[in-house]
Formats: sequence, structure tokens, C-alpha cells
Amino acid sequence: MPRLSKCSFKGQFFVIAAALVMALITSLGVYLVSLERPSLSSLSLHPELEYFTQLKESLCELVNKTGALPVTSWQLPAWSYRVEVTVTEQSGNNLYGYAVAIPLDTATLIAQGKMRSDCGDIRVLNSTGSEIPYWVELCNSPYTKIWIKVPYLPANGLKQFYIYYGNPSATSLSNGTAVFDFFDDMETWSGWYALWGGYVYQASSPYPVYEKTYSLQKARNCHPAGGYKTIGFTLTRTREWAIEFMRYRNSADVNDCPCDRTGISDNSGRGYNIGICHGTNPYVFIDKVYNSASTSVLGNVYPGTDITNQWYLAQLIITPTEIRGVLKKLDGTLYASTSITDTQFTSFTRIVIEGGRPYYVDAIRIRKHVTPEPSVSVGTEESKPSTTFSGSYLVPKKVVLSQLDNFIVQIKKEYEKMGDSIEISYKANPTNITFNVTLYSPELYMNASFTC
Repeated sequence: MPRLSKCSFKGQFFVIAAALVMALITSLGVYLVSLERPSLSSLSLHPELEYFTQLKESLCELVNKTGALPVTSWQLPAWSYRVEVTVTEQSGNNLYGYAVAIPLDTATLIAQGKMRSDCGDIRVLNSTGSEIPYWVELCNSPYTKIWIKVPYLPANGLKQFYIYYGNPSATSLSNGTAVFDFFDDMETWSGWYALWGGYVYQASSPYPVYEKTYSLQKARNCHPAGGYKTIGFTLTRTREWAIEFMRYRNSADVNDCPCDRTGISDNSGRGYNIGICHGTNPYVFIDKVYNSASTSVLGNVYPGTDITNQWYLAQLIITPTEIRGVLKKLDGTLYASTSITDTQFTSFTRIVIEGGRPYYVDAIRIRKHVTPEPSVSVGTEESKPSTTFSGSYLVPKKVVLSQLDNFIVQIKKEYEKMGDSIEISYKANPTNITFNVTLYSPELYMNASFTC
């Protein structure tokens, strides 16, 4: 078999490598290929082997990153439906034990008879078929979030998960404590104490409740009086943290002590709150608390309209140098945001509920945070197929295979531009993909097969 010379192969190799990278970027956008310069020693021996090694690595990386195997086992035969979820890291950091929210319209699924009315049949599996911890926020709503704890998400990488549902006999495994670094949904009332002459207590209907049966009511005396609960660890500003509260204020209760303030503090009460003062000219702010007699209202912004008679998310983000406050409506719409630069208080041990009276708080959680947060993509619903393979249900993955086809087309076009020809075919097996590659050029004919 003829072989390329060192110089001719080296030149063609780098043209091919560049073409591969550009083709992949053009066709897929995010699936980058790692192609390395071959050493002179390898070129002097069998350069075609080096090239096929690089091509194999490129194709296998694409298969692995997209999950482009043609079939995926249906891991829970007693469940009728599932959706695939892709989580992509965007901050450039390796993430460990990171809580991610997946939006899912459970109201529609329940109305269609596909899901239990209490969302008790939801299960979340990773790409290897292992169940992972999850928490269902606001079942039977268009704005449900399925929070999962991702054990490891590589920097700029992605992970696939499946949300299964459709089993009337299943019971709920939803568990916020297993997902977040701190969690309290007020269903079990414990650990809450009065703060500076204030009072908080467990409330239920007819008072506002975010979900399930109970919420927290902040009652008696104005700011900074309230209540607190120890979080069980010391939160330090060596990284970013998100402290999140669902809050509710009746419009009839904005005339006396109209400000909602929730946040985090140390054992002496020093810390930060995300606050809003309700009324005809509401404003959102960061509340810096020094002690029971001294606070500073900072970073005021004026949204223009008030947010009352509805549950809303109050998010306090602690970074090494900044304090950010974000208020969002249930549908995710931003209501207002503000931030200050401040580094005075650096460690925290308590959740605090301060401000006016009365207002209501529910679903408190603390989680690790990065900027920007991972993106989440939810695929289309899949139904359990009627055919099996080796005892497992299979689902074709046509979308990712079409991406693979597009990549191969781009490679062939690049070779045609150079007057060469390459044929790449593949066979989709249940657990892998087998490729066959044939290269034609004026100086070289090669054929090789490999499996990804």
C-alpha cells in the first residue's frame, strides 16, 4: 500500500484537522474536537495510523458528548413516559453536588392523565440508569420545577438525565433535604426561634401556603424583629451561594410595617437580607443588618408596580465581593434586581425572617451557585415502546444520529475540495456505533473500522 511522505502527509493532516474542527463547529455549534499535532516519529513510521486514531477520537467524542447511541434502554418498565434532559455547564468551573432546576408543566401532564395528581410517580435517572435525588417544586402547575442534585458536571461539559412519570402505583420520593445544602418547606415545624422581640409560626389554610399544607407567617413587631433557624453549617464567602425564599404579601397588609426582608446572618444577627417595601411606590433593596438597632438599606431600585397577592421568589446571592438580590414571579419573569459591593460580613450560620408583618414564607433553600448557571434543555416526551431488546425497552434517538450524519457530510465535502475522497459509514448497535472509513487519494488508499 503506498504511503504519504512526511511532508505531504503532514500538510494534508493539518488541513484535514482544521476542516474537521470547522465542520463540527458549523454543524453542531458546541461539540468541539480535540485534534493534536502528530509527532515526527509517528509520521516517519505509519502516518495513516495516526490519522485514523485522530478521526476515531473525533467521532467517538461526538458520539459520547451527544449520547448518539441509536437506542437507550427504558430503565423503568412500570413507567409509561419520560423526557430527556440535558444540563450544560456554562461558567467554566467543575461543579460538584450542584442543584439544578428543570422546568416541567405538570398541570398539563396531570390533566392528560399521564401523571399522578400529587406528582408522586416522578423519578429522575442519570445516563447510566441510576436514580438520583430530586425535589418537586409546586406540583400540578405550569411552573413546576424538578430540582435535581448533579454529583459532577465538568467545566463546559454536559450531562444527560431522564425524568420518568406515568405510574399510578408509585409513591413520591421527592426530598428537598437530599438536593439542597439547607431546606425547609415548613411541613415539619422545628428549629425556629424568636429574634429581637419578633415571632414566626407555622401557618396553614386559610392563610397563604405555597404548596402542600404549611407555610411560615412572620408576625408581631416590625424590622428587625422576626425569627431565625440555624442552617447546620457555616456558609463562607469563598464561593457563590444562593439563598432562596418563596414569599407572599396580601395587598391588604401593606399599610403597617410593609417591608418583607429575608436573608442570612451570623450568630450575632449580622448579615444581609433581600427586601421589598410594598405600597404605591414599592422599592427593592439589600438590607445590611449590624444588630437589633442598626441596619442599612442599600441599592434601592423602583419597579413601578407592586407584587402582592401572589407567591414570588426572593433570591439572595452571596459572592466573595458582592451581595445580589433578585425577585422573580412564578413564571420566571424578572420583577426586580439589585446588588451592592460589600465584604464586611464573611460567614453565616442562620436563616433569618425579618421585616414587617404579616407576610408569608415557604420553600426555603440554600444551594451552591455559579454565574452563569448551567443551562437546561428538555426534550420531547417519549412513550414506552412495545418492543424490547435483551429484556429492556428501546427508543431510537433519531435527532442525535442526524447530527452525526451532518458531521460526516461536512467531512466528505472538505475532502472533495482537496481532490480526495473519503467514505464513512456506520452501523448503529444497541450499545455502540461501529464506523467503517475508506480514504482515497492520489497517494493513498486506506480502510479501517472502529467502534465507539
